[in-house]
Amino acid sequence: MPSVAQAPSPDSILIGEFGEIQLFLGMPKDSALGALRENFDVVDEPTGEVAIISKGSVAAGKVGVQYGWVSFKGASLASVTKVWAINGDDKGSVVRAIRGAMSSFGASARACSVKTFYHQEPTTEKSGVEISCGKRHVQILTVRLTSATGSREDVAVNEVLGSEP
Repeated sequence: MPSVAQAPSPDSILIGEFGEIQLFLGMPKDSALGALRENFDVVDEPTGEVAIISKGSVAAGKVGVQYGWVSFKGASLASVTKVWAINGDDKGSVVRAIRGAMSSFGASARACSVKTFYHQEPTTEKSGVEISCGKRHVQILTVRLTSATGSREDVAVNEVLGSEP
């Protein structure tokens, strides 16, 4: 992953390990999915979102690298979530992911909001903080997954481009 986000236009976001695909809010669904399928596997989720996963992993039956999700309203791209990679227990990668996601806000002065959140389901617990500046949001969170064999906790940094709160 790039250590610092390049400054895309306010209505676009770069997806992929090296920013291979630029997606724009309002982009036609067919164009967005076509561009994604050239570089990634795309998988429909039960939530209605489409997951963006490393190419070839689904056909091979492997768990691939997840680069994010997209969702559509009608025939247009409504939101994009970009996952910033955190490599193992490397604490430095957490800071690099936060810095990269936060740099997407650019240098423009605007009012931003900060909120904390907590969400629990039978097997998943998410808590963290979300910083929102216009259509861009950065989520810094912990995710605890629990199964019959135990539980594990991960840290995630997500950059979201979507509607203003």
